[in-house]
Amino acid sequence: MKKIFFMMALAIVGLASANAQLKIGVKAGLNASTISGLKETLDDVNNGSVPYKAGFHAGVNARYLFGGLGVETGLFYSQIGGRTKTGNIEYSSNPSYLQLPVQLLYKLDLGLGLAIVPLAGLYAAYGLGGKSGESLLFDKDGVNWNRLDFGLAFGLNVEHSGFTIGLGYDLGLARLNKESMPSGIKDFKNGNIKVSVGYFF
Repeated sequence: MKKIFFMMALAIVGLASANAQLKIGVKAGLNASTISGLKETLDDVNNGSVPYKAGFHAGVNARYLFGGLGVETGLFYSQIGGRTKTGNIEYSSNPSYLQLPVQLLYKLDLGLGLAIVPLAGLYAAYGLGGKSGESLLFDKDGVNWNRLDFGLAFGLNVEHSGFTIGLGYDLGLARLNKESMPSGIKDFKNGNIKVSVGYFF
């Protein structure tokens, strides 16, 4: 799986030199993530709460425009997860992923180099590592979550002369916890709010 992501990244870079309409950029920012299912599970037990967990993302992206419409993709390292709090006890899950989004976009030119760009599409992600409490998330001897995650991706960028500031949300659709989890445990799914800055060369 890691080789597949690496080959996709090479393909993106190679295409940039072949077509002037394709632009390569860099992007990084902050995450505020949570895991749905945690709160419902804790409420069944001891009325727990699930605050958002801070993390970051960084990587390269590519955009192909044909008129005002376009397609944007990229490859990003992303730290997400969730935190749970029951009384004075706090517990966190800290997975990191290699994420590949594919989104349709519309670039609305406002003049003077300023544009607003809404985006919507899908993402796929591969779990690289992380811990839930003291246990490894993706190790067979640990919590053993599913490595593959996927879902819907939405965003809105404000852009000027190659620079971008964006707000996005990833809605996970894949079940993170294994089918072998104890009864009473809900399906855990990722959710992530992203604020980012970037630049297209």
